[in-house]
Amino acid sequence: MLTHLSLSDFTIADKLQMDFTAGMTAITGETGAGKSLVLDALNMVLGARSDQQVIRHGSDKTSITASFDIDNLHTIKAWLEDHDLATDDHECILHRSIAKDGRSKASCNGTPITLAKMRELGSQLVDMHSQHAHHKLLQRNHHESLLDGFAHLEKSVSHVKTAFENWHDKQHRLDSLSMQLNDAENRKEYLNFQLEEFNQLDIQPNEYPELEKRHAQLANAGELQSSCHQALQLCRMNDESIERQLQHCQQLLTPLACHDERIASITQLLEAANINISEACSELRQGLDSFHASPHELNDIESRLSQFNDLARKHRCKPEELPTLQEQLALELDNLQQGDDRLIALEHEVQQARMHYHKAAIELSNLRELGARKLSKKIKGQLSLLGMNECKLSVALNHNPETPRVTGYDAVEFMVSTNPGQPLQPLKKIASGGELSRISLAIQVVIAETTAMPILVFDEVDVGIGGATAEVVGKLMKTLAQKSQIISVTHQPQVASQADQHLKAQKSQARQKTTTKLACLTQNDRIHEIARMLGGMEITDTTLNHAKEMIGI
Repeated sequence: MLTHLSLSDFTIADKLQMDFTAGMTAITGETGAGKSLVLDALNMVLGARSDQQVIRHGSDKTSITASFDIDNLHTIKAWLEDHDLATDDHECILHRSIAKDGRSKASCNGTPITLAKMRELGSQLVDMHSQHAHHKLLQRNHHESLLDGFAHLEKSVSHVKTAFENWHDKQHRLDSLSMQLNDAENRKEYLNFQLEEFNQLDIQPNEYPELEKRHAQLANAGELQSSCHQALQLCRMNDESIERQLQHCQQLLTPLACHDERIASITQLLEAANINISEACSELRQGLDSFHASPHELNDIESRLSQFNDLARKHRCKPEELPTLQEQLALELDNLQQGDDRLIALEHEVQQARMHYHKAAIELSNLRELGARKLSKKIKGQLSLLGMNECKLSVALNHNPETPRVTGYDAVEFMVSTNPGQPLQPLKKIASGGELSRISLAIQVVIAETTAMPILVFDEVDVGIGGATAEVVGKLMKTLAQKSQIISVTHQPQVASQADQHLKAQKSQARQKTTTKLACLTQNDRIHEIARMLGGMEITDTTLNHAKEMIGI
């Protein structure tokens, strides 16, 4: 429950401190005294959009603090713990400040929080019912949320919404893939044509570098053979060859190696050199055989290189890059061909998602049918209490599977007949202002009866009614106060007289400044306030006695 609310420089209030009790609290006062100021401030501290207009003239900022006793509110406690905002005091303190420059700060139990979190928490603490609710009642899309809230279908609606979004997400992906594949048909044909050219060329691993190397050998075969032959002669093919000269050196130095270590080392070097020369000569002889020029082989290699170069020019790459390009083209074609398989799989996923949504939407429709019958019956009962015995109201469901929506197949609409013999028609077409006010009040009371909200706020919802009907409204609120804290801003003495706590808004002027105060009335003050609300130019003994009777004194 709300235990305390403090305001600083809020609209026409400089400072206000208000303590609230359990049960029903009535807030009354003259028109323009600032009764709704309290509710406006409460809205702000629950996360409403900031507005610099609420800052008192001449001040730099406004601040609001609201304290709630959450000792028995286990859902709220769990939420605070989940968001690391819990304390050991079984209390929740919300604070909001709004500066002239538009900056807004919010905190919960001393910890800064975002307005989104403040709104999320506030929506679990307080349910606001205003005198403007009947305007929303004329909007058909509001009827659906009223029914779903009454029947506690929030989880089912969320399930349908998730199924709808999943279905449409998959459908979007399917449509996108279908367009891509349609565009890809020409690309696949072109890739197949290109890869056919690669297949005809039949490129072997590392083929082009080997061809270039062999071509260079064959193109320079004569020069290579001549140079190799001369080198071979110098190494070992005559008496003055390098090999013979090394052998002669070894013969001269070997007998002396035992007398000098340096000579022994030199002979080893000469022996190694001789071995290397021998191996070089062997390689030269093999080279002479391999460098043999074959006109046919050279022509074949040049033709093969020409094929490589032609294909490389066509693809604007280097010949040695052709194998990599072939792999890339083959991979792209494979991906495009796999797209057909993905399309089939995605079509199946879309069908499954559509069926899942359909099942969830049908289940929701069935639950709404049950809820609609119960809601219609309860509203009819409240309308009878409010003096509209002949009024018929039906919560109609226009079930249309051909037009699936994010909230299901149903278009919910309140249908009304206010006079005997008249057919049910949409509410916006038939109800007068006074009738609409009472219908709206009946609906709000029914919704409030089924809510699990710890705090219910009624802001002049009894406008347009009076007499016995107003007395019924007061008793209804008194009944609601047995399970929820009720805060009611009212002009009706019949409603205010039912309150457990009575606050009065009073406006005063000092030093050319207007300010509002909120006083908690004593029993005697309350009698006079109820008498004032009963009307008349003067408060007489008759009105005072009537006020006492209404309060039950």
